[in-house]
Amino acid sequence: MAIKTQPSKDETIEQVVRELNAPALIEDVIDEVLRRWPSRAKNARGGIRSRMRSYLTAENLLILDDALVAPTGLVMRGVRFRILITAQEAEKGAIDLFPVFRYFWKKQLVDQQIEFQDVQGEPIRGALQMESEQKTSPFGDYTKNTLTFRMAEWFGKEGIRAKDNLLVTVEDWDAGRFRLEREAAEISQRRQAEREAADRRLMDWLYDRLDNSGRDSVFAEPAILAAHVQNCVYPAYPGNHWQDAMRRDRRMECWDGYTIRYADDSSPFDLFGDEPDELDPPEMPPLAPEVAEKVFTFYAYLKNRKNLWRRIEIQGEQSLADFDDILRTAFGHDWDHLSGFWQRIRRGKTKRFREVELATVSAVGDYGENADRQVGGLELKVGDQLKYVYDFGDWIEHTLELEAIGAAEAGAEYPRITERNAPHYRNCIECKIEGRTTRAIWHCYTCSDEDAVLLCDECAEDHEDHHLEDILY
Repeated sequence: MAIKTQPSKDETIEQVVRELNAPALIEDVIDEVLRRWPSRAKNARGGIRSRMRSYLTAENLLILDDALVAPTGLVMRGVRFRILITAQEAEKGAIDLFPVFRYFWKKQLVDQQIEFQDVQGEPIRGALQMESEQKTSPFGDYTKNTLTFRMAEWFGKEGIRAKDNLLVTVEDWDAGRFRLEREAAEISQRRQAEREAADRRLMDWLYDRLDNSGRDSVFAEPAILAAHVQNCVYPAYPGNHWQDAMRRDRRMECWDGYTIRYADDSSPFDLFGDEPDELDPPEMPPLAPEVAEKVFTFYAYLKNRKNLWRRIEIQGEQSLADFDDILRTAFGHDWDHLSGFWQRIRRGKTKRFREVELATVSAVGDYGENADRQVGGLELKVGDQLKYVYDFGDWIEHTLELEAIGAAEAGAEYPRITERNAPHYRNCIECKIEGRTTRAIWHCYTCSDEDAVLLCDECAEDHEDHHLEDILY
């Protein structure tokens, strides 16, 4: 007698989603899962929601947005993407299925379970074939295996040449059936504006998903598939392949083939120079005169002592090295340590920020990097923030909030300090013992224990061999 086993939580989730005939609210799906798979967990709903969003295979269910989930096979029907035919593919009458079909072809299907049709719905005759090629990478030599679909007869019939495109439509996701349509290179070129518009929609959707994820990366497969489903609500003419669109967009990367990350995050390829197939970075155009002359007003304060602040004005044409110079003066920092700037970028609608390194600045010597970047070239908007760190050892961190962008004042010299906090002076502790009231100027770290030893200039002479630092007011 067969023993009836209870489906697992994951199996129950997939079963509930599979029974849907239209996208459904995630919360309604969770209700049904808990009805079939009761749980006493303290946060049972949160656990199921997290499981659906992060761990279950995108081949069976897709999270379409913050609220909707759907069976992948249902919503992938009609999704379109394009393949650019290379000279090698045109010559041998075959298409390389990977990486262009990556994520669009279910891993659960064995190699034989894939079918191509022409625009009339007739099967395209061909054969799958595995090809091997020796390659070299920064990590050593390796063998690259490529799965191809040879269909020379159809290539000849359609007159397919190098730089032509194949427009691919998902006919049946679960069965692995796709429709292919040739688009001549000259037609693709004429419709470039439409392709670029589709690319922008796709990349904006992906970037928004990454920004609002609360993490530094998102899984590529569910994000790519859901983005194409979302793009289908627009005119069905497909943009460039998502990998090409991402390279041109430059905001994100998928260098490992599994996760989508911000392009300014580091990768293992940074150890070896440029990443493979990386486009040359664009040259920064000269600032427009109206931007160069603008005055940027920053409210600058110490991260750990927010009552210590300065209001600083700097012109767009001035550099981060100039900004560093005025910040050292404003906060009484010495000139013998490195400093650095980062741009703090809000993560979508969340309260979290990510930080993009802008420059390292040295007040002496030639140790800086990108210190000549102009403030006006950072494309900052009112409300944006920079992070400034003086001395990477002690890590004295400041927040710089852009309060205003306006016209320069006639005759004024920039950068300049326009306001500062009202000082809360403290007295020398040694003078206090002698009954005198003298403003403290120095902090003796050598003598300080639980209580800070604060000294005036005269009393500090007895501590000349100690570690003394200016007191910042």
